[in-house]
Amino acid sequence: MDHEESKPVLHAEKQKGETGKPVSRREMLAAIGAGGMAMMASKLWSGGPVSAASGLSVTKSVYGDGSCPGGIGSECVTYKYDGTQPERTVRDKLQEQVSVKDFGAVGDGVTDDSAAFQAAVDALSLQGGGRLLIPEGTYAFPAVSPTIQAPKRTLITSNHIHIEGVGLPTIHMTGMTKSYIDSINDLNSSGRDVFTVFSFMGVSNCSVRGIRFTGEWDGSGTFRYQSPRAKGVGFTGCTDCVAEQLYGSHLLGNLVNATPASFAHDGFYKVTSGIRITNCFAEYCLENGFNYMGDTYNSGIFDSTAKYCGSAGFEGATVNLTITGNLFANNKYSGLSISGKQVVASSNICTGNGDGGVPTSSTMGNGISITYFSNLPTGDIVLANNIIKDNGGFGVYVYPGVTKLVIDGNILSNNSQGNAYKMGINLVGSATSRISDIEITNNQLRDDVGHTTYFINISYAYQVKVTNNRCVMTGNSMAYAQGTASDCVFYGNRSNRAIIMSPSAVDCYQYDNMGINPKRLAQSTAPTTGTWSVGDYVQNTVPSGANATIGWVCTSAGTFTPSTVWAASQSYSAGVYTNANSKVFRAVKSGVSGTVSPSHSSGIVADGTVLWEFVSVYSTPVFKSYGLLHEVKTGKAVFSGDGLTPVYPIPHGLSAVPSGYQITPASADAGTAGIAYVEADTVYVNVHFSSAPAIGVNNVLLVWSADC
Repeated sequence: MDHEESKPVLHAEKQKGETGKPVSRREMLAAIGAGGMAMMASKLWSGGPVSAASGLSVTKSVYGDGSCPGGIGSECVTYKYDGTQPERTVRDKLQEQVSVKDFGAVGDGVTDDSAAFQAAVDALSLQGGGRLLIPEGTYAFPAVSPTIQAPKRTLITSNHIHIEGVGLPTIHMTGMTKSYIDSINDLNSSGRDVFTVFSFMGVSNCSVRGIRFTGEWDGSGTFRYQSPRAKGVGFTGCTDCVAEQLYGSHLLGNLVNATPASFAHDGFYKVTSGIRITNCFAEYCLENGFNYMGDTYNSGIFDSTAKYCGSAGFEGATVNLTITGNLFANNKYSGLSISGKQVVASSNICTGNGDGGVPTSSTMGNGISITYFSNLPTGDIVLANNIIKDNGGFGVYVYPGVTKLVIDGNILSNNSQGNAYKMGINLVGSATSRISDIEITNNQLRDDVGHTTYFINISYAYQVKVTNNRCVMTGNSMAYAQGTASDCVFYGNRSNRAIIMSPSAVDCYQYDNMGINPKRLAQSTAPTTGTWSVGDYVQNTVPSGANATIGWVCTSAGTFTPSTVWAASQSYSAGVYTNANSKVFRAVKSGVSGTVSPSHSSGIVADGTVLWEFVSVYSTPVFKSYGLLHEVKTGKAVFSGDGLTPVYPIPHGLSAVPSGYQITPASADAGTAGIAYVEADTVYVNVHFSSAPAIGVNNVLLVWSADC
């Protein structure tokens, strides 16, 4: 039939020559469905003809004449993209995507639309997948006392299901409170469903895009680890799935959660792999904004934001994980929390994390936490080119047991704002679970406001390499290798504060480090008092004589023990240094000391009427001479020959092994014996005769000179 004949007839009168019962416009629209009308509105029919199936006209198909299954319906109307393409039934075309409103969803924010979501998903599952559209609106998704045995959720168990919002619809999760979720337990804290809008179970090739999820968490309280989590989207035992352009706020759990399927609860075991979160935004979620739980593999989170969450912005216990281009800000315990293997976190911003954005000592709010679990050893992690700043806790906190970590090219600035233990990077292992194989390199370390005592703290850790970092701070030292540290190297760093190594640290070295503003002093002796940084040097003001040195350079930073030892009820003047509890303090206000010696590790603390400022942990700085003047020694050596001894040592008195020497026999017996060769050590020039000189008194005379 021609194009004119292909137009649907929308009046209620029967066409001439046609048979069958007339239908109204409303009945015809109901037969085609909302999806058909959407197709018509988008002019899907405008480019080509629409003909009736099996030779029927559109009118016959709509009205029905007994030859079309069901009498009327979209299975009887065919569609062509254009005149050159094959025909398809409208029903087949509509099944490429369905709308939740085709299944009764209202979207008024009051009517319970959860059954419509499940019906729409089930319909797509029957046809092997497809796209589910959620038009703009607010969809109520209420729960009544759900449990992990009987969760409230939209369960999706078929592959190729793609859920897409049109105009950013909102799904509002109601009916479950913080007190209720605290009253029930998860299955071994494994992330089972209890209240999940879209729960993908054991499927592949699925996605959720363009939807807002809101909940009823008021921001009070903290997440209870044993409790289950409410979720906007859950991937359980899934492969190759995407969450994109999602927004979540005030959820009693996570916006997106990925976890493996469990035999005990799901009836099968399957890891989750290939999950991608991109361009999503989570705020005020009770636990983490985004969560990849144990046995999640080959996944990533990109260009997303998590703020003001009750635990971490993102937490991942994952193998092969990429975390790139995200913002994690003002979360309670950590911006980013990582455990697992083969993890790269790059170009992220972690800032302002602490107690709801107000850091305190009780909830430190680290920028990045690297944790360890025995069932998933943590290692092969790279933190690169991140900005980690203004966090209440440590910039980077490395827990016991972590190994093979690289911290490279990051900017760490003004962290530990609410933390009693003031470090920028804190490596703290334990006696039974040490940290190992850590490289901290090419980072910019700054503390402009005095929050940081030691920028890098190393305890119960070994094989730590700290190289080529730039540090400007007002605290005490760039790095501190405690007595439990071993096999640590500090090389090529530039800092205005010292690198301190405990005398008990084993095999720890530093070299070629330089102060940004080294001291340049002049005096007649090497320093024996004061606080010194690597690179500070002192010029010798009286380099006289052949043995004089040009000056001394500090090669190991620290503070000389003050001659004044703290004592109770003692008068101290401002500016005086004292030693107490293996620490050095400076009086900033004159007065009389109390009865308890100062022991603080940062800031200023009152002692009686004296105010003591912490200077450093006691560690004696090391100075080495440089630029020794050319040394020359000369003299005449006199020996008595015994007829047996062929070697005669001459003390040379030089500060090092001679680099040159000259020996001349000055007596007959010395000349007759003949000098075979001469060698030297740090004390003697040793003259070896060809034969032992004759017996005599003072009969072996040698004129000598030596230099170095």
